[in-house]
Amino acid sequence: MPSQGRAEGAEWYVMRVYKNERKAEEMLSSAEGLSYYLPKQQAIRTRHGRKVLCWVPVIPSMVFVYATHQEIVNFKKKVYNDLQFITTNRGGNARYLIVPTAQMESFIRMCDQKQQTIAFYQPSDLHLDKGTKVRIHGGIFDEMEGTYLKMSGKRRKQFVVILLDIIAVSVEIQPEFVEIIE
Repeated sequence: MPSQGRAEGAEWYVMRVYKNERKAEEMLSSAEGLSYYLPKQQAIRTRHGRKVLCWVPVIPSMVFVYATHQEIVNFKKKVYNDLQFITTNRGGNARYLIVPTAQMESFIRMCDQKQQTIAFYQPSDLHLDKGTKVRIHGGIFDEMEGTYLKMSGKRRKQFVVILLDIIAVSVEIQPEFVEIIE
C-alpha cells in the first residue's frame, strides 16, 4: 500500500518485468520512496522432482508501482532498468497505463484476504453486463464497490472487482452485505 507522506502526483503505474518478478520485487523492496504491489496466489509446483506449495505471481511479468513518474525513471536509471512502463494507445496517443488509486486499493484488499477463497479471471471471460453494480457494507470488504453476479460453476453470486482490463478478482459475499448502487 502507498506509504504516507508521498510526493505529490504519485500514481499506480502498471509495469512489465519480463518474467523476472522475483528480482523486481527484491529491487523494489529495497528502494526508498517507492511502493509496489505484486499480487500472488498459492500454487503447486514441481521442484527437483517434488511437488511443493509456493506463492506465484497472479499476472506473469507484471508489477504495480506507486510513485511519481520521475521517481520511477530515477529508480530505473540508478537501480533496475529491467522495469518497463506499460503504455496504452488512446486516441492516437501513447499513455502510461495507470490504475486509479481507489480501484487499486480495492484490488489489494481483495487479494490480501487469506481467509476468503479468491478467484482470478481475465475480464473478457466474465459477462459483467449481466451483473449489478454494488457497494459492500460490513465485513472485511466494507465500503468496496464492484459488480455482483452469478458465475458458472459457483453456487452463490460473486463480488467482482476489475482492475482496468487486466484482471478480475472474485469472492463470495453474503447478500446481506450488498447494496445496489445503480
